[in-house]
Amino acid sequence: MNIKKIFVLAFMLVASLSSTCLSSSKPDTHSFLFEKYPELREKAAALLVIDNHEETLKMSKVPSDRCMSAYQEAYLKNGFFEAPAVRLGDKECATLHLFEQQHLSLEKKGMGKLSPFYQMYFSRKIDNAFDMKVLEDITLAAEQIHHSIQNMDIPDPERTCVLFLGRTPCLIQLAMERIQLRKPKDRNLNLIHMNYSGNADTLSKRDRSLYPLEKEIIRNMVTPDKMDFYKGYMAMKQLQLYKKIIVVDVITTGGGLSGWRRLLKTFCRERALGMPQLHFMALSEFVYSMHILIAPPRTSKDPWIYDRNAKRIEFKADETCNVHPFTIPTTPYICVVLHAK
Repeated sequence: MNIKKIFVLAFMLVASLSSTCLSSSKPDTHSFLFEKYPELREKAAALLVIDNHEETLKMSKVPSDRCMSAYQEAYLKNGFFEAPAVRLGDKECATLHLFEQQHLSLEKKGMGKLSPFYQMYFSRKIDNAFDMKVLEDITLAAEQIHHSIQNMDIPDPERTCVLFLGRTPCLIQLAMERIQLRKPKDRNLNLIHMNYSGNADTLSKRDRSLYPLEKEIIRNMVTPDKMDFYKGYMAMKQLQLYKKIIVVDVITTGGGLSGWRRLLKTFCRERALGMPQLHFMALSEFVYSMHILIAPPRTSKDPWIYDRNAKRIEFKADETCNVHPFTIPTTPYICVVLHAK
């Protein structure tokens, strides 16, 4: 090997090490925003009282928290479930049609048959797209996630859970609870809902006209009291019991998933626990499109990309936003009512 090649390899090694320094050089203190914006610490600390997190910690340990039940009741009152799922646009229809055609093409070539589940799925999802009710769309998403779980490699089902992160997927959890009651002989995992919103200790790259910087920092700053709350809340949800956690959520900038994972990592480290294996159920048309297409690189500045061949999302280090590098196995879905255009 010549000297030039040695220097190139050495440079690549240093670059690789520097890209992981955010996550591996020392324990994560979640102090990025706390140190960067000291003038906003008092407002961030006050937010803990305003949001009444102490009341959250008193909630029941059953799958559906009180706030989730209230969320459901609000939608029932305004007829949301019976409204048309009008947000299914041409792009989503084209994406779904292409995925169906790929399956049928493989079947014709003798390379695999469209399963009975997906025959039903495409029939209901595409053929009834513009007549479909919101409740139908939510139910289809829950059925697809349930179906995927039956075919996943889960060595220890008793120590595996499905975690619905934040408000967006909580209605899908309610649908999955009903599916599990209807199918008691299936592999039915524990379903957990966790109240979570924002991008913990991370600067989002969202449009500043919609998300003013100061408001975002106050919301996402992890003060000492907030850190104690997060750890207590994770313990209340008994996350320490699980070796594998299947996370259901949408993804846009990726700051929410990245921040939550770091909180979980700290929670596990302080309890001398191994980090559980994570699998992401992405309710995102972005990821779904990249899954079935040989898509060009994302043109946004988001720090993640979906690897179609490896079936995982890769996060790159971004010190300006405090995003730490990691990869997470990912299964993409579309639930169109969750994506307002």
